[in-house]
Amino acid sequence: MERSGEAGGHPSRRSLADRRGAALRRGRRRVRRSLIVEVRLFATFTSYLPPRDRATGATALDVPAGATVDDVAVRLGIPEAMARVALVNGEDAGPERHLSAGDVVTLFPPLMGGV
Repeated sequence: MERSGEAGGHPSRRSLADRRGAALRRGRRRVRRSLIVEVRLFATFTSYLPPRDRATGATALDVPAGATVDDVAVRLGIPEAMARVALVNGEDAGPERHLSAGDVVTLFPPLMGGV
């Protein structure tokens, strides 16, 4: 007797993952589980970039679908408690702003100083 989920088994007996995988292979359903965003860091934040990207101040980052500005900062190792100014595509963005593929996330440390 054939076990559920084995190749060639009755479709209703294959595992859900097997059926989803088959649907993806047939092209009926396209699921994007991650997305690429460009991240630009300035001032002292550039130290959180990978060494190869520090000279340019920017890197491409592969993040899960549904990621937020805060998720990007945490992924780069910027402490959650550290204040920051964030822009997404040049517009002010809060930490919970969800990202889309191709977004440009810009992070600045708090700006201080003056005369």
